[in-house]
Formats: sequence, C-alpha cells, structure tokens
Amino acid sequence: YVNKTAIEQGVLGLFATTDDRDKLNSYVIEIYNDYLAFSNHTKNQASRDFKAAIPQIAEGNLNSTEVDIQIAKDKKIEQNENTFTVYTVIDVKPENNKEFTEIIKNRAETTFNENGVLLIYVGTDRRNPNKWCLFEVYSDIDSYLNHRASSYFKNFITETKDMITTQKRYELQPLKLINKGGLDYKKLY
Repeated sequence: YVNKTAIEQGVLGLFATTDDRDKLNSYVIEIYNDYLAFSNHTKNQASRDFKAAIPQIAEGNLNSTEVDIQIAKDKKIEQNENTFTVYTVIDVKPENNKEFTEIIKNRAETTFNENGVLLIYVGTDRRNPNKWCLFEVYSDIDSYLNHRASSYFKNFITETKDMITTQKRYELQPLKLINKGGLDYKKLY
C-alpha cells in the first residue's frame, strides 16, 4: 500500500510505523499536497484494496485523525535500521492555544535545524484545534536524545507545562518511511 500510494500525484509522504512498546499499535501518517490529492487517493484501487484488507490484518479500534498541518519541514529520508520516529499528541487548554502556537512554531523551526532531524510535522486535529499532533523523524536515537537534552527543549517543557492538559509520546519503530523531501510549509506565519 505504502509503495503504491507514494507514487501518486500529490502525495508528499507516507509513513508506516509500529509502537515499540506495544506491537499491536501501528500508525500510518499520510501527507498530501492538498485536499484534491487526498480525495483522489481515497478513490483509487490501492486505497480501496487497503481498506478491504484492514479487517483481516487489524483487530480492535481503528482510529483516524484528520490534521490541519501548521508546519511541515522535511529532508529526503533514507531509512535504515537506525532511523527513529516519534509521534506526540498534546492537548492544550483553549485559553493557552494562541500562546502555545507561537512557542511550538519556534520549537519546530529550531528542532528541524538540529543535526540528525529529518522531518518535523506539526498540526492540529481538525475537530479540536487545541489538540496538537507532532510527527518527527530522526536519523537515529542519539539525535533524538540530543534533541531532548537541548536547552531550548527543556525551556519548551518549562514554558508550556501549565498550558498542557495531557501529553502522550509514542516512540515508534519505522516500518516504511517514504517522502519526497524538501517540504517547507508554514501555515502559522
């Protein structure tokens, strides 16, 4: 599915991952040039085949979240056994969302410029603009740990701790990561 979909016109990236701690949870992150590209994708044969196969390969709840991308920056990913991915969901108090937006915008820019950062996508849930979704890809675990040890990351934690109601971070094992690279989109500006 990922290989077939990645060559479709308007597809900017497809990422299949599984939760390192709970192999029963998997994530597929898809990013499209625009809504028309997404709509065309949902009508093609590969998408229909994938939807038909889901009941045979997956158990339990199947959830999807449509995200309004706020920032998307990436380099062409050359996946290997060291590539490391993280998916984070942050719920922000409504009264703090505007301030959080400014802080996360600056954090995303700074993070992307770090050594070993290949991709950072930041968006909000279309049904809940106070729910932030972050997807990050690092060349290896050391790059990720260096990011978490940085002073600006620690400042981000301190600055936003009273703005956030819940935060869940998933350290994921990449199964297949495909992107075009060179994406530099900023809706927040």
